[in-house]
Amino acid sequence: MLTGVDLCDCACIVRQCGSSLDVWAVTKSGLCFPGGSLFMSVVTSAAITLALYGSSVLQLWRRLRLPSISGCRIQLLTAAGVLAQGWNCFWLINTSAGIDLNLFALASLCSWALVLMVLLGSLRRPVHNLLFVVLPLGMMATAAATWLRLPAAILPNYSAAMLIHVILSILACSLLTAAAIQSLLLACQERVLKRRQAPGLLVRALPPLQTMEKLLFEFLWVGLFLLSVGLVSGLFCLQDIFARHLVHKTLLALLSWMLFAILLTGRLLAGWRGRTAIRWTLGGFALLMLAFFGSKLTLNFVYT
Repeated sequence: MLTGVDLCDCACIVRQCGSSLDVWAVTKSGLCFPGGSLFMSVVTSAAITLALYGSSVLQLWRRLRLPSISGCRIQLLTAAGVLAQGWNCFWLINTSAGIDLNLFALASLCSWALVLMVLLGSLRRPVHNLLFVVLPLGMMATAAATWLRLPAAILPNYSAAMLIHVILSILACSLLTAAAIQSLLLACQERVLKRRQAPGLLVRALPPLQTMEKLLFEFLWVGLFLLSVGLVSGLFCLQDIFARHLVHKTLLALLSWMLFAILLTGRLLAGWRGRTAIRWTLGGFALLMLAFFGSKLTLNFVYT
């Protein structure tokens, strides 16, 4: 039962889930009230995700002031949050009609992969401070995907090759997002050093400049490799990657690939670094985000 909501302003979405029906009531404003078995699966997992990620951010902030706080506690909280967000994503995108990759669901899935990548990277590299940025992104994406419903973007009759293409694309997007965040932190660090300002808590907690730059290019190399494989896999699972509804995504993704490839070539041949690396990274990232989310943003908010 819905309370405090005008039922005349609601639409009802019914989804078959096993032997039971899951019901979503959606208001005109986009707010979504799940019922049936989805209430426990979607809303509860989202609440647990927000609580665990929020606790991790608080522990990270405390650790800036008290370095004696164990990093293992932060990693355990984040790992539990990753499991909860993964469960939330599963229920959001897995429908009887196919995989639903609407804007918010895709953003939540990408943020989940991003948090997972940074968490795994923090086991061997000093990248745990990236969690300051990626965890709030994961919280916002989870909340939006759970409570703000958009028209479904179903991927019907998908093949194994299509799933591999989607997974590779999401992993590439996540790693290159981590590279963009790393470049922003590197820019802050360089600015403080050049202006000889007193660094804040976050900048003081960052690794040395050379280590930060090395981490940036590690993200870029692996991200470019995954993006390359993802683009090639698209040739085999899509009939025409330059079809009218795909041409803008293909061109933007190729332009993004070119920028990252030029940057890494410049790094190898001319030793590009610093501001040059930051600008090329952010430029390639902006094109990649337009390729991933630009058309969905237009379709969901401009033409609805």
